[in-house]
Amino acid sequence: MYSNTTSDPKEREAGAENSLTHTNRCGCLSLDKIPLVRGVSFNGYARAALSMSNIYMNNMLIYFSCKAGGGFGEGEQANMCVNPNVTVYGMKPAALISNILIVAAVLSAILMPVFGAVVDYTRHRRKVGIIMSALLTIITAMQIGTTEQTWFAMALLQAVILMIYQVQLTALFAYYPEIARDCGLDKMTSYATTWSMMQFTVQAIFNGIILFASYYGALGTVRTAMVSQGLTTVFCAFYLTWCWKLLPERPRAHVLPEGRYFVFAGFRQNYRTSKNIWKHYKSGLRWFLLSTIWAEASASAIASTSVIFLYFVLELNAIQIGLFFEVSLVGVIIGTKLGGVVTRRTNPCVSLQLSQVGLGLTTAIGAWAIRDVEVKELSYIWGFSIGIFLGWFYPVENIFFSLAVPKGQEAELAGFFNYCSQILGWLPPLVFTIMIQNNIPLPWALTVVASIFIISIGLLGMCGSWESIIKEANTIEIDIIGAESEVVVDEINGENGNATNGENGDKNSGENKTIDA
Repeated sequence: MYSNTTSDPKEREAGAENSLTHTNRCGCLSLDKIPLVRGVSFNGYARAALSMSNIYMNNMLIYFSCKAGGGFGEGEQANMCVNPNVTVYGMKPAALISNILIVAAVLSAILMPVFGAVVDYTRHRRKVGIIMSALLTIITAMQIGTTEQTWFAMALLQAVILMIYQVQLTALFAYYPEIARDCGLDKMTSYATTWSMMQFTVQAIFNGIILFASYYGALGTVRTAMVSQGLTTVFCAFYLTWCWKLLPERPRAHVLPEGRYFVFAGFRQNYRTSKNIWKHYKSGLRWFLLSTIWAEASASAIASTSVIFLYFVLELNAIQIGLFFEVSLVGVIIGTKLGGVVTRRTNPCVSLQLSQVGLGLTTAIGAWAIRDVEVKELSYIWGFSIGIFLGWFYPVENIFFSLAVPKGQEAELAGFFNYCSQILGWLPPLVFTIMIQNNIPLPWALTVVASIFIISIGLLGMCGSWESIIKEANTIEIDIIGAESEVVVDEINGENGNATNGENGDKNSGENKTIDA
């Protein structure tokens, strides 16, 4: 049981130069001189556009669903949903987005282990990222054609694109821990903060462009969403292509045991991984991953269902909703820096708990505080506050994972980490839908979704000291796949060194650790 990918420590650290064109390691390198780290940044730019366009797309889908159900008014209210209690396809318009999230989460829970097996048992980690990126671009382009006749089909595609988004992240996240292993807490904190800052800055710029076009072009809800989807298609085509040109091919880590079916290999792997983590990583990793299951479910639901609250409770139009999220993004940028400072002064575990406390309380209290305000612009203060804690939460979560993951198991656990972030993603939207369908006020629905953070915070409280978490990750070496699969030692030694820079080749074996992002 106690083994790593190879028996020789030098072999375990083989192939570092495939990710760097310099030999002086992390400390002296700027972000823009490391091609693989730049690749992660470019991927973030595309995700920034996807995240923002998702807001406008959801707003348009609510608009069309209410119109299809006969909920629009007359005269000056001819383009407004004045009756949110109408139903279409058996659901209220307010429940449409949460139902999309439910379908996406279920699809992710079923399909992500299959693609996780591709990342681990084959040489196709990079190919998975490329294919999923192409699908993201194509479907985003298709959604430009959302109309009164096609909106329900596009809503179904919205669930599919959310699942594809997660699969693409599974391939991308497999590169993260190797950077952290090489660079340590301070440098990884700097990288994670920079990635998040750049992503959210691009998201704010993207949203600013959409707001400018919507305001001066008097586009309205539908055409604003179409413009957003069109610009997102350009972002995806450009930045995702650039990203996967910079990220290298990686060798397969294990051989699928004879007689095993590929489609079930990921589920078996997740089961064995869960057992091994529970048994051997008692200080940090097991509690962090359990916490992630609940925290990610709540955070994702808050970000997505807030559009419903803004549309039906505050009655904001497309431009006002866009401004709400623009202000939120300013908060996110500030929160990312704040989270980095708090993480350095405390540790990632404490910082992650504080971010969740802030996000949960801000969401719940704010939903009740602004529901009856006459000045709608006061809602922007709520958006700014939510943004601060979201900007704090996500990079700190990535830092915790990157430093708590055991040596030699980066690819396997990156997929498992992403799977944990999705496995309960259906629960908060399901609760939200049930409450909406039973006429429970939206502030209560958001409060219940935010309260799920309480479980996550409690699980993080079970972690040991940060020193014990780091020691556990660096000293306990487990073959997390188990005895069923064979380790591909020769392939690792032979391919790691020339994945991206042929000049490095096999000479790098044993000289440096890998830094693959």
